[in-house]
Amino acid sequence: SLEPFVANVYAISNNAALQGTGTITTPAGDTSTSIASGGTLIPGNSIGTLTISNDLSIANGASYDYEISSSTVHDLVAVGGELTLPGDGSTVTLNLSLVEPKKTLSPTNVELFTYGTLIGYTDVDWDINLIGDYWLGTPTVFNDESGTIYLNGITFIPEPASIALLGMGALALMR
Repeated sequence: SLEPFVANVYAISNNAALQGTGTITTPAGDTSTSIASGGTLIPGNSIGTLTISNDLSIANGASYDYEISSSTVHDLVAVGGELTLPGDGSTVTLNLSLVEPKKTLSPTNVELFTYGTLIGYTDVDWDINLIGDYWLGTPTVFNDESGTIYLNGITFIPEPASIALLGMGALALMR
């Protein structure tokens, strides 16, 4: 739900979400899109890229729902201008969902955001929720300081039926 807040500013309020793919193109001038505390950012209608042509501000207490299938197939929010994240020990919730739990993926980095300029990243506490039972380890979020924020250390384990099939295949090869 995208609503004009004041001239040239779009605000996603508490209990609302900005979801979809494509580009939010705002008029020329001082324009921004913001996700308030309790608001949720959801790129894609499953996996997809949401592009914000100008600035994006994410408040303390906001959420980012992120889906991943592989190191190259995952959600992304691309910000053309400033990406402003809360600082001073603020928390942003990152809900991670695996789209294809039968896949296995070695530890890797995947993009969460690309941006033109970053403001306030250093003190953000990312509250990472791993949705489903197919995760191994604890991923972290890091900024490469050249225009990308990554999710690091993701490892998926295949669902139990896949592990059983791999074991049976290994036994058959040993014969």
